[in-house]
Amino acid sequence: MSDPQNTPEAYDHIVGHEPEPEPMDIDAITVALAPLMRRAKGIRATMAGNEAAYAAEKLELDQKHAAIQQSEQMRLDSLMREIERLGRMRIAYEGDRKSVVLLHGQIGMRRQPTKVEIEDETKLVQALASRDIPVPWNKGPTPPPPTISKDAILKLIEAHNVEFPGATLVLGEDKFFFDEKVTDTTESTDARD
Repeated sequence: MSDPQNTPEAYDHIVGHEPEPEPMDIDAITVALAPLMRRAKGIRATMAGNEAAYAAEKLELDQKHAAIQQSEQMRLDSLMREIERLGRMRIAYEGDRKSVVLLHGQIGMRRQPTKVEIEDETKLVQALASRDIPVPWNKGPTPPPPTISKDAILKLIEAHNVEFPGATLVLGEDKFFFDEKVTDTTESTDARD
């Protein structure tokens, strides 16, 4: 008599042999997976729609951010120019000494006058018209077209304490000078500072 536990089939589970899988029914698997495939396709479509909506909204926000940033940068630039202008005015009014009297003359720095550069005449005319300020045209002969008076624009900028689009305030620079034969050192120094 042989022992049924001593047969090779009895030891298959110990050695790691698994029984042969039963053949699969491909049609049954396809039918079972069809709802999962439709659901996955729907999820992919929803994700694509969400990504497109996100991209469109991000683009819109980026454009708004850029416009705000540009506007604030222009405002900041205008404020910085005003701070620089006021700083230069303070130096001029505080009477800081900018010249030295020597034996053969006087040397120093002289502030050049502030002037206006007109960059875009059309923008400037529109800006003045929007504030009901008449455009200060230079008087001149008829053949060439008249030009805007830079001196009048400078006075308008100082009077309204604002720069107009199309015109830029250019602060005067310090220029070196040398005057020969200064006779009275105290009077000369005070008058030229």
